[in-house]
Amino acid sequence: MQKIIIKKKSENIDRHRNVTFSCLEAIAIIMVIDDHTGRHIDILSNVFPYNSFYMPLFVFISGYFYKKTIYVKNIKSKIMHLFVPYMICALIGNAIAYLLDKCNIVHWYENINGKNLLQWITICPPSTTSAGWFAIMLVWVSISYSIIQEIINVKNKWFDYLELLILVGIGMSAVYFCMEGYSFNLKYLPWLRMLFYLQFYHFGIVFKKYWEIYIKKMSTCLLCGICIFINLLLIYFYGYDINFSASCWMANFNSYYLPVITSLTGILFWYKIMHEFSENWGGVDFQQSIFLPKIHFGLWRVIYFLLISLVFIHGIKKYFKE
Repeated sequence: MQKIIIKKKSENIDRHRNVTFSCLEAIAIIMVIDDHTGRHIDILSNVFPYNSFYMPLFVFISGYFYKKTIYVKNIKSKIMHLFVPYMICALIGNAIAYLLDKCNIVHWYENINGKNLLQWITICPPSTTSAGWFAIMLVWVSISYSIIQEIINVKNKWFDYLELLILVGIGMSAVYFCMEGYSFNLKYLPWLRMLFYLQFYHFGIVFKKYWEIYIKKMSTCLLCGICIFINLLLIYFYGYDINFSASCWMANFNSYYLPVITSLTGILFWYKIMHEFSENWGGVDFQQSIFLPKIHFGLWRVIYFLLISLVFIHGIKKYFKE
């Protein structure tokens, strides 16, 4: 009987955890769309500028769901679930670009040869699908992290913290070299990008293992207040130089240490907000309170993406009106 109760509690925790992270993914995707369509929604971007945390947030989420298995199996999984879909989309995008080029509509097509194929695999596909840079970056971050863990193979809380500190230092070094212009060299770019994002991948794992239980218990007003205070203080001293565009070309950094601080405050703030939302309005209790039938977890994703689509359409309409 006791085992059944424990199992049910565990399932309940997992359910809430998944809803929290679905909410977190949803708000992050809305921010990406809003950022690319003129910022008409502008979700607290005066305090938490989108470019000060949202790309590390996606990597943090991926790290949170990392499962340590045999590293070969992990690599195969990343190739099948990330790399293969990425390459298919890139090839389809290039095929569409070829047709548009032949119809003399736009000239984005690039002939596939050894040089640009290597660029596809390491950096990003051509301009038609260049947003795929994130997928290929995540492939290399995930694979390299799996290899590192296989080599080290130490299960220890303090070693996890030490590894986090080392990766933060490496991430800062990567930013320093980007600020020195090394990211404009295609030989260095994929390495610098990977080294920068590894810290956030590992932070997702550390957060899940050691921090999450305390963050959940912490007062929402206190934690969010601390995050807001830190960001306002940084904005006061540095202005909106706290923004950094750690995207495809890693070219717009203003500081080698600010990205770590603003990413941390942005991630913790939105995690806590989305956790409160999922606990109070995102679960079954809320559905019952407004006389809705129990909704399967997968359907929540559909609802989120419908909302995101509406936001996207609204942004496009505003853009063309202007």
